[in-house]
Amino acid sequence: ESGLPPAGILPRKAFRVGRWTHMDADVTFSADSLSRPDALPLHRLSTHLQLRGGRLALDPLRFDVAGGTLAGSVMLDGRASPVRATANLKARKLQLAQLFPTLDRAMTSIGEFNGNIDLTGQGNTVAAMLGSANGQVSLLIDGGEVSKLMMETVSLHLLEMLQLKVTGDEPVRIHCGIADFSVTQGVMQPEILVLDTDVNRIDGSGRIDLGQERLDLT
Repeated sequence: ESGLPPAGILPRKAFRVGRWTHMDADVTFSADSLSRPDALPLHRLSTHLQLRGGRLALDPLRFDVAGGTLAGSVMLDGRASPVRATANLKARKLQLAQLFPTLDRAMTSIGEFNGNIDLTGQGNTVAAMLGSANGQVSLLIDGGEVSKLMMETVSLHLLEMLQLKVTGDEPVRIHCGIADFSVTQGVMQPEILVLDTDVNRIDGSGRIDLGQERLDLT
């Protein structure tokens, strides 16, 4: 964990695994909603928690978030030092506007996206687990609209942008958006990264370093 940046957005609160071997537990839990200050609200949370011999499992785990659902399982093995973690989750019908509430609603109305998360990692914090993760992360945008002016300016050089005469805007239909990342030691590299619309197609390349929390995308 010493290689992590001193501050970042990924959680750095350590799991207190020393207590996990002192008891076993088998708990079925459900809640209509969870209020979390300064965080996305969660609804209809349900899970089966089992703690045996220092190994914690949330299987199945399901909750509603951002207008969609996130479901699957999370396993934390506290017998290992650092903790070994496995997450297998499926995101279905998440709304981009709700996931990123500060997004300018006038610029995009991307409807929903689905995704699969299949990761393993190790560390005593979520940040360390993701910083060492291996696996696959896939996202698929299905339909929606985006600002024509925004899509056109993405393709223009600075000089052309300065010369652009704004004569109004209109929505452009999104055919599809696909992001398929392979993850190796916390570094996400896209096997395919594309957003295809009626106006143009944007292809991406580069990397996302979860350990350093840095983006290097073209």
